[in-house]
Amino acid sequence: MLYKKKEYNRALAAYERAEKFEPGINPFELYYGASIAAVKADNLEKSKKNFENFKYWVEKFKDDPKFENYLSQYEKGIQWIEMEISNHEKTNKDPSHSPS
Repeated sequence: MLYKKKEYNRALAAYERAEKFEPGINPFELYYGASIAAVKADNLEKSKKNFENFKYWVEKFKDDPKFENYLSQYEKGIQWIEMEISNHEKTNKDPSHSPS
């Protein structure tokens, strides 16, 4: 709901709370959602951290035929997150975008 309201920082905080207090939560949904919220909140550090956690789980289950269809739903989102993180890193490294 917070994500739909474009309250990305609050959505990210909710994902972080869920990580600590919801032991049975789906790690794919948790880290994927947190990655997107962090990107949208312009928080490169947390977007990279959550995306690495998400990729860990994908890597762990990618060769399991039972997860093939499930994981395929994330393909476009993975590409988008990778592009956004890359763009953000380039922008932050560009001296023309640094604070005066």
